[in-house]
Amino acid sequence: MFQRVVIYCLVCVQRRCLANFATIQDDERGNLDNLVWVVGAGVVVALVIVGAMNYAPQTAQSFWQAATNWIRSSFGF
Repeated sequence: MFQRVVIYCLVCVQRRCLANFATIQDDERGNLDNLVWVVGAGVVVALVIVGAMNYAPQTAQSFWQAATNWIRSSFGF
């Protein structure tokens, strides 16, 4: 259950990052607030993944497998 909640949260963050990135690309001048949010969210997600890999490698591995299996089944990969 916890893994599904975390996956759902990461997917929501990813969707918001992609939406903000698309907004930045559409407006070539960009918006500093959107850029900071996109870069900051990417850094936070990367740190969470690296931290999980260092502090709980077995849990991170099982979480990664569950996440990739869910993505494959959801999107038909």
